[in-house]
Amino acid sequence: MKQIDGDLWKLYQQRKWICIPTNGSLKDQNTKAVMGKGLALAAAERFPTLPLLLASRIKRSGTRVEIFVQLGLFAFPTKDEWFNPSKILLILTSARELIEIVNHHGIKEVYLPRVGCGAGGLRWAWVSPELGKVLDDRFTIVHNHEDVS
Repeated sequence: MKQIDGDLWKLYQQRKWICIPTNGSLKDQNTKAVMGKGLALAAAERFPTLPLLLASRIKRSGTRVEIFVQLGLFAFPTKDEWFNPSKILLILTSARELIEIVNHHGIKEVYLPRVGCGAGGLRWAWVSPELGKVLDDRFTIVHNHEDVS
């Protein structure tokens, strides 16, 4: 796992695969995924159909990593419910699922924020070494200095 300073959305504009931290919560009669803060909110604003697409997948498969090929991004669960803090075990499970999907699709590089450390409330100093045990050099953590994590 590599780490860089930068802007995830600028990488996205360069057609790089990115991960958006998500949760397993649904709203509006279970038709939309809750994407109310941070990168999840920004993704929902950029891609208005994403909350509907993600809700459909959550209802079908539960809280799992999901690839949205047409959008060039992954939903990366860090918490089960939007109002709970992120869980390191779920982050590590999501990292393993991400690797499986990346391998299946032959994706060469993926960029992630400091998952679980924004609205999820975890400290990067604790998450980073654990995530580094799972993710290889195809995965790059992007730190935006405007983030509070």
